[in-house]
Amino acid sequence: MLIRLISCILLTHFSVVMADTLDVAKIHKASISLTSHLGILEDKDQTLTFEEIQKEPVQFKTNLPASEAINLSYTASAFWLRFNFDNSSNESIEKVIEINQSLLENVDFYWQTQGKTIKTIHTGYAHPFQNRAYKTRVFAFPLMLKPHSQNVIYIRVASPNAMNIPVRLWNLEEFQIKDRNAHVFQGVYFGILFAIAIFSLAMAMVLKELDYVIYVCIIFSIAISFMSFRGLGTELIWQDAPEFTKVGTLLFSSFAAMAQLFFIRRILDVRTLIPGLEYIMTGVMFLLLCISIGVVLNFTMTAKYSSFVLVGYEIFILGISFIGVLKQRRSARFLFVGLLMLTIGFITSILYALGFLPSNTFTMYSSQIGSALELLIFTLLLTDRYQLIHLEKLQSDRNLEETNLLLLAEIEERKDSEKRQVALTHQLNQMQKLESIGRLTSGISHDFNNLLMAISGYNDLNKLSAKDLTPSPLIDVENIKNELLDNSKQIDIACYKAKKLIAQMLSYCRRDQSEVVENPVFNVNNEIHESLDMIRKMIPSTIQFELNLSDKVIALQQLDESKFNQIIVNLCVNASHAIAFAKGTIQFYTGQTQLKGVCSCCQKHFDGNFVEVRVSDNGSGIDPVVVKRIFEPFYTTKEVGEGTGLGLSVIAGIVHNANGYILLESEVGVGTTFRLLFAYQ
Repeated sequence: MLIRLISCILLTHFSVVMADTLDVAKIHKASISLTSHLGILEDKDQTLTFEEIQKEPVQFKTNLPASEAINLSYTASAFWLRFNFDNSSNESIEKVIEINQSLLENVDFYWQTQGKTIKTIHTGYAHPFQNRAYKTRVFAFPLMLKPHSQNVIYIRVASPNAMNIPVRLWNLEEFQIKDRNAHVFQGVYFGILFAIAIFSLAMAMVLKELDYVIYVCIIFSIAISFMSFRGLGTELIWQDAPEFTKVGTLLFSSFAAMAQLFFIRRILDVRTLIPGLEYIMTGVMFLLLCISIGVVLNFTMTAKYSSFVLVGYEIFILGISFIGVLKQRRSARFLFVGLLMLTIGFITSILYALGFLPSNTFTMYSSQIGSALELLIFTLLLTDRYQLIHLEKLQSDRNLEETNLLLLAEIEERKDSEKRQVALTHQLNQMQKLESIGRLTSGISHDFNNLLMAISGYNDLNKLSAKDLTPSPLIDVENIKNELLDNSKQIDIACYKAKKLIAQMLSYCRRDQSEVVENPVFNVNNEIHESLDMIRKMIPSTIQFELNLSDKVIALQQLDESKFNQIIVNLCVNASHAIAFAKGTIQFYTGQTQLKGVCSCCQKHFDGNFVEVRVSDNGSGIDPVVVKRIFEPFYTTKEVGEGTGLGLSVIAGIVHNANGYILLESEVGVGTTFRLLFAYQ
């Protein structure tokens, strides 16, 4: 930019000093820079012709500062360069003028000897590649300088790209060696990129991770960008596509920067690294997208500012990676070193172009060397990630093997549990059958007891009638009386035995309220814990238990532990059937409450203090039509063979025998709650 500023101030159409005359016979170096030996003329309107620049008073500006290149930056002007060469020797000397810059749209070469124009060449990337005097990626013009000749070379340069013009004079052999070495370097560079791309593509196919695909996109964009910048695209691929050559470097540099930014955001997980930074990165990515669109729609305007954006972008991502290093991110160390190599190469390339660094292989190709080192380090990063993934997979395989062993053990345990569950289910069915028999026996016993009372009553009447018989001479009344009384006695004995048998049946069924049974006091909370321990194996593992038991000791004496356990088992089994194979929860609650209501089973009203035992589930719920009959014996909604219909009937009998009540709350699709209430003082 400094040289550009000086050029804008000093360069005019007029000058009073002629360019230095260079005697090629006295040059003993393989090459020299021609910057300080040339004259330069700015054609702001790009209207001057070759004939016009040779007329008076048009003169060229000379005595330019010694540097490797003339940096004219982005300009709409055309520039004419003039060189004066003498050959004071007695032999012809072969030289090559090289402009080591590929992105020049128009380069017109004019060669005059002894005042006569002997050669004219019109080339540049806007012209066919075959127009070039030397078929290579840069612009080279061979010279055969005759003995004792005076030669003037004019070169007109115009381009919408940045005009950084390094002009050198070479011996033919050294130029050919240098050009061959340059091609070898480019072959090595692009070979490295190709190998890295193939490796990354293979990793992407194996691991199926997006990071490797993004990395391949970065490599592809960088390769196309440098092919355009170094002229290899024009030389080898798209020889007759000048528009692609013009925009290729900036366009694919923007693509590479966008892909690189996306890659860094994923690798460092920026969302957790620096909250809010991802929005800034999105803004930068949008700016890069605008540049890529701008260089296609309006290259001249966009190109002037794109370099500043790309330099700022390099500093930005370098800062992000440095923050990752400070926060001990393993991937950030690789990123920081790689980006640092690229930044060093980029800065070195700029300093070389400005003439602050000497010309050598490193300074000439520093940007490519930096990008190659960056990509190699990024490849090490992805390889390190692959190793971590591989180690995690090995650990996962070991964990899976251990889990399989545990599952096998659990399966064996589950088989044993299923056997126990079958036994418990069979035992429960037997209990339900016995309870059903008991309820049936209880009903029959009461009815039969009523019949015995009638028989006994009529037998008493027969005894009274026998005692009231009067003697008769025709009939042996006394004998008949004795016989009737004897029969009545046998009837009384049979009725007594029948009543005793009925009393035993009622006592077994716990339906005789006149018989007081003394039960020990037990803790409801402890019994619930013991019951759940027993039935846990009977319930699917997808169903969880939730306990909300009172901190106080909840004591009951109205029924014994076995009956309470039977209640809990029946309710849990019904709840598990309602939940079926889905994930669900059975909740248990105990406490003391004061309540007034109507029993859902016997429809009796109650009011008082109660011990409450609540069992809830989030299963399918019970239809309101079914609720009305759910406590009836042998009523069931299950398939044939899956239930007896006695479970809730047994529960109702046990609760009512303990002077308790039942409240049923249910909603289809929501769940069911049974509230068992036992009176206490």
